[in-house]
Amino acid sequence: MTQPSLHLIIPGEPVALPRQIFRLVVPNVLLDALEALPPDATRREVRATIEKHALILPRPFDKASGYAKWLPGAQRSIEEQTQHHVKFTGPLWVGFLMVHRCRQGDMRVRTPAPVIWHSFRPDFDNVIKGLLDPGNDLLFEDDAQICAGTFVEINGKQFDRDHIEQPRCEVLIRSLEGVEPRAPTWATNPEPMKV
Repeated sequence: MTQPSLHLIIPGEPVALPRQIFRLVVPNVLLDALEALPPDATRREVRATIEKHALILPRPFDKASGYAKWLPGAQRSIEEQTQHHVKFTGPLWVGFLMVHRCRQGDMRVRTPAPVIWHSFRPDFDNVIKGLLDPGNDLLFEDDAQICAGTFVEINGKQFDRDHIEQPRCEVLIRSLEGVEPRAPTWATNPEPMKV
């Protein structure tokens, strides 16, 4: 029996999810509590006091960031491609293909530039996180359902002097429901551990 699957194509340059930035808010209560500590207080006591009274708040994403501009189009593309799709439940396998634009420095005049590995920023894991976030609650309940997968990150090829491969992200999702879990063939045999 074939497992249910879904193949998505999200046009545009792959964009990394920006790191979440936090700000520390120091209320007067914290300052009073720090002043009330004895002069010989240990580092542990000071840290515990700060953790108890300080507020650490996340800053919203910068609206001008590449991710903030890319996200609405990606969500729209996913919604269009999944109109008749039932949300995945259970364990999932996900494959990612991230095709970045052929870099200007790699382009050639006489012979077209081939596909090359994308071994520089943005990091693949941040791009994958950025791809999974729009899928939460639309494709699956939570991206924690992903138990296996693969990814390929490349720079697209140049067809001729004026044409390059379209940058895009392709995502293939397959249900692992009923598939027996096993370690990959390259993994070492686990040593028994006493419980």
